[in-house]
Amino acid sequence: MRELFCDECKKKLDFVYVHGYDFGDRIMEGVRFKVRVIDGKPECFGLHPDSEPYMVQFNWEHWKQRCEEFCERADLAECPHCREDVLVENDEIAESRPKPIAIGKAESAIDVLKKLKFCILMTFIIGVAFGLILTS
Repeated sequence: MRELFCDECKKKLDFVYVHGYDFGDRIMEGVRFKVRVIDGKPECFGLHPDSEPYMVQFNWEHWKQRCEEFCERADLAECPHCREDVLVENDEIAESRPKPIAIGKAESAIDVLKKLKFCILMTFIIGVAFGLILTS
């Protein structure tokens, strides 16, 4: 895992929430685990306060380990501030993604309309020429 950053909040995050349903199915539905990145590895270190009363009946160490194993291959988590999805990538996935391509200056709307006008005119001329050929 890499450092955590929320595109919506535009800030670096200390931790994210990972939904227990993703690795614990229905028994962990609604449980949100706190996960941070330490030396490039996910570390589950707590729960959302709303999830704590439910989790007292379960073996914390077992579910903590399951969460960390899941996070090794997961790509989405939840921002603790805005609750939007946070893209979480490991280095291998990040390096395999295509790199952005630099794009030159955008054309103005007038330039686009001129080109469009030219294309429509050429289509009309070709259509007339084709019609003359067919009728002769």
